[in-house]
Formats: sequence, C-alpha cells, structure tokens
Amino acid sequence: LCTSIMWGSLYSFSCVVCLCVLFFFFSSRRRHTISDRDWSSDVCSPDLTTGQSFDGSEIKTPVTVIRGASAGPTLCLTAAVHGDEVNGVEVVRRVLNEIKPEELSGSVIGAPIVNMLGFARGSRYLPDRRDLNRYFPGQPNGSSASRIAYVFFNEIVRLCDALFDFHTGSFKRTNLPQLRADLSVASVRKFVENFGATA
Repeated sequence: LCTSIMWGSLYSFSCVVCLCVLFFFFSSRRRHTISDRDWSSDVCSPDLTTGQSFDGSEIKTPVTVIRGASAGPTLCLTAAVHGDEVNGVEVVRRVLNEIKPEELSGSVIGAPIVNMLGFARGSRYLPDRRDLNRYFPGQPNGSSASRIAYVFFNEIVRLCDALFDFHTGSFKRTNLPQLRADLSVASVRKFVENFGATA
C-alpha cells in the first residue's frame, strides 16, 4: 500500500502519488463499530450526504464499506480531498476491489472522492476557493468547507482506528513520494517504520 506509484498518461501528465498518513486513535471516546451503522452486507456502497451546493442540491460522497469475516480494527482509505489530485482515486478504488471480505479481519471504509465539488470541476478547491483539507474536523455551521469536513469527520473518520489519506502532485505540480505521520505517537511510529519510511 505504501509505495510510490507513477502513471505516465493520466490526464496527459506524469504524477507521483504521495501517501499522507493520518492516524486517529480515539481511546477516550465511545468506540463506534461498523455494526452501529445501517450497513447490512459484507460489501456495500452507501452515499454519504456531506452538504449542499450553491444551488441547494445535496452533495453526495461515495463510500464503500467492507466488513471482514472476523472482528478487528477499522481502516479508512480516502483520496481527492483536493479535487484535482486524481491518482489516489484509482489507488483507493483498486485496493477496495481487491479486498476479499472472507480473508479480512476488521473493516475497511473507502472514500475515493472526498471533495466531490472540486473533483467535478478539476479543481483543488471548493467553488468558494476554500481548501477542504484545511477545515477538518469542521463545524456543523459556517462555510461549505466547514460543514462538509464536519459531516465526513464525524460520520466516517471517527469510526476508524487508522486512516490513509492519499495526495498526489496535481496539475502542474510535482510531489516526491513521501509518507507523513505523527511520529510522536509510539504506535504510529512503529507502524510506519515497517515501511522503511523513517530515518
């Protein structure tokens, strides 16, 4: 999962996938489980309503939930928080398609396109030029970015034990392969050391 991936012709540009890793360990809160949700099958794809566009229509974020045959932690895979960073969308989609629930312990929640409004326009930003990535965990009121971040954080991220957020070099940008994590958390540091990504 943590590898640099290069595609030469996606939208006529070369891009290196940069894997940003954010880990959320919520030890003091009530533990949510996937069974708390109305997701009744091993693999389902509900749409999460994350907000409204300027014309009043609902913004739907596609989500895939895969529940394993046995209990275990929940991993979240997200991409396209910046709508023009498209490579991670395919990475998340391919990983989700290759998971076999009967071989999985725990659950995987995938959201290949978090910023639907930016993605539809090929833009890093929401239509009001706000960067969704700067608004987490969000607010229930306020700007569109605040509300989208709030719903996504509370309805998806809080269910997870760990989260992989894929970012890439977008149009006219180049990123070197990298992994970002909070190394002050011992369990996170131990995890990323397995990828040989720390000095």
